[in-house]
Parts: sequence; structure tokens; C-alpha cells
Amino acid sequence: MTQLIGWKRKFVLIFKSEKRLGAKQIFSNFTAKTYEQMKHTLITEEDVDLTILSDKVRIKDLSGHLNKLKKEFIGQSELNFYHATLIVLLRRGYKPLDVFAEFEKLWESEYEYLLSNLTVRWIVSACDTFIDHSLNPIRPAILLNVVTLVNTL
Repeated sequence: MTQLIGWKRKFVLIFKSEKRLGAKQIFSNFTAKTYEQMKHTLITEEDVDLTILSDKVRIKDLSGHLNKLKKEFIGQSELNFYHATLIVLLRRGYKPLDVFAEFEKLWESEYEYLLSNLTVRWIVSACDTFIDHSLNPIRPAILLNVVTLVNTL
């Protein structure tokens, strides 16, 4: 994706939130790949811009935030990072119906892989995401127990 700079960026931000700028391209880049392709693609240091400031600095723009987050996934499959990207997109309010449908599809088809490869942090985030977006009233009720138990421990 080409980064907008200067007056062009300011003009676009009049109509779009910086929190979601570029989300369409990011989402479509991932959905163009299969889950199998993402499983077999590892994230390396070359994929991450390591010149990012401290981990304590909060980044508003989406691509900068995802790049910073990608550091956490070095050595892991792209599917794990895709899972995190979907959560970020949902939390930033980018097309929640479409993104959550893809999130559900990912969990329905790859739950064994995700449970064995994601850290507890991302499993709890997935539970929170299901609690926030699921239309099935039983799912949030059950998953709220998981989140409460893990956070209590």
C-alpha cells in the first residue's frame, strides 16, 4: 500500500478516521490468500519495520499499529497474525459484519490450529471478540466465563 503524505493525507483524513485508513487494502490482501498458504508462511524480521518506537508508544494509524504488532509474531505463521489483524479491525470498527464473518469462518475451519498455536493473550482476545460480536446468545455467556477465569488467574 502506498502511504499518503502531506496535504493528501490531511485531505483524506477529513473524511476517514486514521484508525481505519488502509483497512480495506489490508483486509483484501489477507482474504486473497488461503488459510493453508498463511499457515505455511512464517513472519520474519524482514517483514517487520524494526525502527518502530518503544512498545509503550501508542500508534493511531492502522498500518503502523499492525506493523508494531507484527513484531510479536516473528517466527510464527501468518495465520496467527491474520487472526490478530481481524481482532484489530473489529476493535477499530472496520466493517464489523464482514470482518466478524471472516473471523467466525477462520475459527470454524482452523480452531485446532489456532488453539495449539496462539498464546493465551490471543485466545482471550478471541473470546472477547466473540462476546462482543456473536449473535448466538449462548456463545458469549460461555466465553465470558473463560475470560473471567483467565483474567482472574
